[in-house]
Amino acid sequence: LNPPEYGKAKDLFLQTNSLNNCNPTCNPLFSVGIPNGSILDQLRRFSEIQAFQQQQRQLKQDNFNFPKLRELIGKFDGKITAQNSLNSGIKAQFQISGGKYNNPTGKTEGNPWQWGNFIADHVEIDGQYDDGITQLVPVKIQTGNALINFKGTFGGATQSGEISVDNLPLSSLNNLVTFPPQFGFEGILNGKANFSGSRDNPSAIGQIQVVDATVNQTPVQSTNGAFNYNNAKLTFLLNSILNKGAEPLIIKASVPFQLPFATTPPENNEIQLSLNLKNQNLALLNILTKNQVEWLDGEGEVNLNISGILAPKQSKPTNLIANGVINVKNGTIAAIALPEGNLTGVTGTINFDFDTLKVQELIGNFGGGQITVKGNLPINNDIPQEEPLIATLDPLNIELKRIYQGEVKGEIMITGNLLSPTLNGFLELF
Repeated sequence: LNPPEYGKAKDLFLQTNSLNNCNPTCNPLFSVGIPNGSILDQLRRFSEIQAFQQQQRQLKQDNFNFPKLRELIGKFDGKITAQNSLNSGIKAQFQISGGKYNNPTGKTEGNPWQWGNFIADHVEIDGQYDDGITQLVPVKIQTGNALINFKGTFGGATQSGEISVDNLPLSSLNNLVTFPPQFGFEGILNGKANFSGSRDNPSAIGQIQVVDATVNQTPVQSTNGAFNYNNAKLTFLLNSILNKGAEPLIIKASVPFQLPFATTPPENNEIQLSLNLKNQNLALLNILTKNQVEWLDGEGEVNLNISGILAPKQSKPTNLIANGVINVKNGTIAAIALPEGNLTGVTGTINFDFDTLKVQELIGNFGGGQITVKGNLPINNDIPQEEPLIATLDPLNIELKRIYQGEVKGEIMITGNLLSPTLNGFLELF
């Protein structure tokens, strides 16, 4: 055997002289940046790369689909018996198993099944076929400690069955669903569901439980939920406890969602979301901002009802309308952007009125001074306001290491909309 020929680091660069030596003018074979470009050009390229990555994530989400049956890879053995007659048609019984198994000595042999990105250590399929109707009793799929049991009857005009899931890591769902990149979900999923309807218009009802859950690496004490899927509309209720001793966080939602194999579309593309949380559950702010902003203490209550339109193959809803109120009293908030202290005494009321956020008055103390926010800001559309949202900074003592130390005062006007704000104003440093 001949020894392998390894490449060298210089092979990653285009040679620019006859001696085949790399010098400072060598160009890499592949580059996504503009190392010699201006700051503006580099920022523009960085923005283009981010947009491309978002397009790829969206493409993966839009192509939500189960793999084709021909993509199933794996060895199996079993028994199939079949008979056919003019009167009763084709009848068959089957028992199939595949994947890893233990031989008589207890040693594990075989390889897991693979279906697209799904991997199953062991699979058992037991069922029968009778004149166009398939009955599965049951199908068992095991990977690690996770076990999926499925039994049901389908074919013909209707279908019915039930499925149970035990000890399934949420991370394995990334093979099927692309979660929003700003959220990192971990935990173990358990659940049961009954399904019915037809292949063109399936329906289901079930319950789920997530244990050892974390969101953006922040532990969640417990999460339980129930869901109903009917006429291409998913309705669910989630009950989560973020911290020990905290009151439940309750989320209700209705979302249009047509399964890839179904032909019946939802009656409309409206989404509905209801959110209720109180006091300690305002720690949800920590999760949503990946601890960039943290709710430390205080009293607060959020009651919101949000509606909008989620068009097919779109990840972001449009025409958002919100109704509800946020009340905060004597809150303490920490932020990485405020390394020298916390925002304390945060008190005020924020109203969500149709398509406008209305801040009656929101005050907080920082750096020996006070920050006051008042005014209105559209939620979704850029509509000029008679009383725009303005943040007033009374003299604040700011200390940013190696950047600035002194007092700051001024006004910042926030226009545009809540989803895409524009900041204008003045700051006076002294």
